[in-house]
Amino acid sequence: MALSPAQRSFFVKDQIVGPAVFNFFLSAVLSWFAFRHHVPVTWKGDPGIARDLIGTLFLLPFLLALITNRLARHAAHRHAVSPFRFGLEVPVWVQKLPAQRYARAALLGLLTLVVLGPVLFAAFRGLGIEQMALKHFVVFKAFLGGTLAAVIAPIAALYALGDEAEQGRHARAHGRIAPAE
Repeated sequence: MALSPAQRSFFVKDQIVGPAVFNFFLSAVLSWFAFRHHVPVTWKGDPGIARDLIGTLFLLPFLLALITNRLARHAAHRHAVSPFRFGLEVPVWVQKLPAQRYARAALLGLLTLVVLGPVLFAAFRGLGIEQMALKHFVVFKAFLGGTLAAVIAPIAALYALGDEAEQGRHARAHGRIAPAE
């Protein structure tokens, strides 16, 4: 998949770096607010590391996919980035995501939870981590939030921009909009 310079810039700045930095700080702040009165942060409990991880691994990708979908389509409408063509420029595995944005967002959240959940739970168990100092937990959550954003946002944007191209072709084929020049 070859990206134009404008598309490459859009993906690097707007879909990887921007979301990663924003979610790094947002995750840190939210974690501090949620756990500031529960020091040390324990594995079990309410709130606890295990419950927080489950929520984060589903909700962050879910919300990120919904937000990214809107922002990527808005960028395409402003002509800040050109859409991709399904079948030619968008990888098959991305094309197979559900067309409905809430279903797509839920699937990305569920896949993140199913894939990363066991890995993180095993890592915590394997390292014998039963509790963390608040500052260590906040740093962990900041890096987790930033990393998830850097991975999920480009996938969601790629689908949204490919879907945007599909919708444009479909509308032109049915006479709803004039062909692009």
